[in-house]
Amino acid sequence: MPFTVNDARDLVRILELHPEWRAEVRRLVLPEELLTLPDLVRELAEMNRQALERLAGVEERLARAEERLAGVEERLARAEERLAGVEERLARAEERLAGVEERLAGVEERLAGVEERVARLEEAVLALVESQRRYDERLAAIEAEQQQTNVRLTSLEEGQQRLEHRFDGLEREVRSLQHVVGATAEESAEGMLYFILPNKGYELVGDPFSLRWNGEIDVVAEARDPEGRTVWVIVEAKVRLGRNAVITWSQRARSEGYRKHLKEAGVPGPYLPYVYGMRVDPAAVQAAEKFGIGLITSQDERLAPKELIEGL
Repeated sequence: MPFTVNDARDLVRILELHPEWRAEVRRLVLPEELLTLPDLVRELAEMNRQALERLAGVEERLARAEERLAGVEERLARAEERLAGVEERLARAEERLAGVEERLAGVEERLAGVEERVARLEEAVLALVESQRRYDERLAAIEAEQQQTNVRLTSLEEGQQRLEHRFDGLEREVRSLQHVVGATAEESAEGMLYFILPNKGYELVGDPFSLRWNGEIDVVAEARDPEGRTVWVIVEAKVRLGRNAVITWSQRARSEGYRKHLKEAGVPGPYLPYVYGMRVDPAAVQAAEKFGIGLITSQDERLAPKELIEGL
């Protein structure tokens, strides 16, 4: 009776249901050599594993040996390098030693020179001591001369004090003379106002007077113009009138601060500004004309003011 496919399928299902029968089937179906093959494979695998373990151990030992050999070679290279450095340093030390010996020879030579210079210095010191003795003698003579000079200087100082006293007296006399001359200029300016203003149609109200403060006004006069309006004539008087004095007076007369002082002093404006000079420089005439300031001389009115300066 033949073995069919269905029979094989039935056999497989039976073996799946009875795993313990598989070994018996293998013994009946397979030859003896195939039955022992798994044990042989396992044996070979175990032998291969042991061989691999031994090989790994050998390779590890070999790696350690190579590593130690590399360390030894590196240490040997460092030792050779250090030896070369020592040899180089030894050569430099020998070279420096030769230089030191050469310098020592030079020092000995210089020492001989120093000893010679010390001998010369000792001779110079002796000569200096002798010079000092002569200097002391000369200094004593000079001190005696100085005492005589001090006596003469005291006499000169006393003479200088007498001259200073005389000079102070002269200064006081000059200041007094300047005051007299200044007063004369102011009086002359006042006298010219009495002559000039009426000729221009102005009427004086009272006598001219002076205002005294920082930046004094030499002459002030209250007057009425031809239309009857009150104006204030302000005059800066100089013995010798120069250009700078005209410019300074023009700026001061127009400044707000100055007009404020005038108003506080009872001179409220408007103002008719003049300068007066007993002697007048040509440049002063030009400046007065340029800045519109009236100019009075000891003879007449040289220039009339160009305009009134308004008060505050």
